[in-house]
Amino acid sequence: MSLFSDVKNNKNQNFDTSAHQFDAFINVYLSELDNKSESFTDKSRIALIATSPAVQVSKAIVRHASEFSKRNIKVRAIFSSLDPKEDLLPWLKDTTLLSNSDWLEDIRWANKRELMDAHEQIILGPNMCWSGDAMRRQSRAPYLMDLFENNCEVKTRMGRLAFEALWSVSVAVPNSKYRQSNSSHTTRSKFPITDYSIFDRRSGNIPTRH
Repeated sequence: MSLFSDVKNNKNQNFDTSAHQFDAFINVYLSELDNKSESFTDKSRIALIATSPAVQVSKAIVRHASEFSKRNIKVRAIFSSLDPKEDLLPWLKDTTLLSNSDWLEDIRWANKRELMDAHEQIILGPNMCWSGDAMRRQSRAPYLMDLFENNCEVKTRMGRLAFEALWSVSVAVPNSKYRQSNSSHTTRSKFPITDYSIFDRRSGNIPTRH
């Protein structure tokens, strides 16, 4: 079920999906989360796969960081590119640019060419997701796939499986990137790679929902 009836493939747009569409999508998620009486715990976690921290979906997450912190929502993200540096800084937990970074659980870098077939996506809670093109696309090219979906529990579950598969073969952000912050302390990934069983290293295949 499409969340926005007027959201179609952005073939006529010059760059990314517009910022207001991602903002509206996240606001619907926050509203639904606030209206739930039961505890979400693990379900109030966001999983992002994006070409870089500079694309609109990544920037939308940063814009809503304070709202995530208020609700104890945790974000994990995977980027295929860590540039530009100024857009990466808010995602580095050591940076002083954000006064409160407890919304950020961890990030990783998908730095191998064979991982570029994975699609950009954002998973919001148990039943909302957005899907974009494969990460190998040029970052300034218009999206051919641009799907905002709600009430899609099965697709969301498959999206989380795809995210965990990509997470397991991505790497922690290099220490050199953390030197861009004002802190001398560097953090290491809290999620060491321990299980490669869901990733076929010979073929480079990653399970996806598409």
